[in-house]
Amino acid sequence: MQGRGVGACIILCVASTHGLWAQADPRVPAGHQPPSQPPAALPELPPSDPEELALQLAEDRREFLAIAPYISMRGPLTLEDTDKSLIIRGFENIDDLKQHRFSRQPLASVGRTLFDELDQYRKSVVPHLETPQFVKDAAVNAAADGELLPLVVVGAAELWSDWMQDVTLRSRQLERDQRCREDYRRLMPLVANLAGNTSPRTDLIKAEATAEGWRCVRVRMFHRAEGSLTNVTLAVNLLSIDGREMMHYYFLPKWEYGEEFTLRPAVDWVDVGGARTIGGRVELFADQLRSQRLPFVLGNNVRTNTDELIRVMRSGLAKKPDEVARRLDKVCDLIRGNESVVPEHNRIGEVLQEARRQVASRIDALRDEITKLQKELDELKKTSKQREKRGWSTQKERIKRVEERIDAAKDEIKSLSSK
Repeated sequence: MQGRGVGACIILCVASTHGLWAQADPRVPAGHQPPSQPPAALPELPPSDPEELALQLAEDRREFLAIAPYISMRGPLTLEDTDKSLIIRGFENIDDLKQHRFSRQPLASVGRTLFDELDQYRKSVVPHLETPQFVKDAAVNAAADGELLPLVVVGAAELWSDWMQDVTLRSRQLERDQRCREDYRRLMPLVANLAGNTSPRTDLIKAEATAEGWRCVRVRMFHRAEGSLTNVTLAVNLLSIDGREMMHYYFLPKWEYGEEFTLRPAVDWVDVGGARTIGGRVELFADQLRSQRLPFVLGNNVRTNTDELIRVMRSGLAKKPDEVARRLDKVCDLIRGNESVVPEHNRIGEVLQEARRQVASRIDALRDEITKLQKELDELKKTSKQREKRGWSTQKERIKRVEERIDAAKDEIKSLSSK
């Protein structure tokens, strides 16, 4: 259905409830049956009538659009780089959530508890958005007295208060970012169902980035679709130079052609470091269209970090070649084919191949060990009956130890092979 989209968002499931009531227990006398309780609700099948289906999708869309701004990682309640008065005003609008029923899954699992969560969030955040009253009063009194020392003390108190506020707000934002991921993972199937048709274009999204200090990265995105996009959800999986990754979700009510949208990194991604973020993959969902997972590479950060990456990964080859291979495989998979980082891809690829060779060598050694242990085990079992007749109990324990070593070697092979 063209244009029925939700906007840019990611994953969601749809289910609803029937009530099936328990039958009376024949062991209890008539007239004394306990109250019947409904079992777990069964998923509701999609309606077969096109008109009923359209109405259902329209209701899902309205309810999703009501909650999307509050579960986006950049929205009216984002505590970073946002005017405090706007945040307070944003909290005033959460009462609108109570107008929706959220009767069907997966919206029910998110929407029914969202208001209460945001209300508690408001109570824990708003007091920290303003300087405490006792500090304000102390500043007024010190200014009236005109003495230097009290002014210095008050200034220090204001700095301390601001620092404590930042620590508290950062902690609260971390909680919201983590909850955002949980909510969007539930909702992404629905978001995909509400979005427009899949676009065949592979250049739909253009991404650029700058690292602002070591701890922060600013990724700017532009879309190249004709005209404007509405109700856009961006699902962005950021990747670091050492192979760490994390999902981010953003909602935009409207995104004009050529308009810049800056991603706010989640609080638990900022510690990775802005300069270490080398790109990622993004999916776009909007009323007009949806995209496949599109890669983007921050070539500057790749070039800056390659030497350090190779040094660190080579140092880990001896102890954890499988971990090195797993991480470098993600990096090479992302930057492969990008013309701006071909030399870096080749150098990283050499370390990846060396890690894979060491993993293969380790697997071969484990298989040889299993062969030897199996021969030892067979020999022990042959002599086991004779030794038991003589009353020797150590034979069973030796068999058990050999079997445990074989199992451990097989488990390690399985682990190495899966990576």
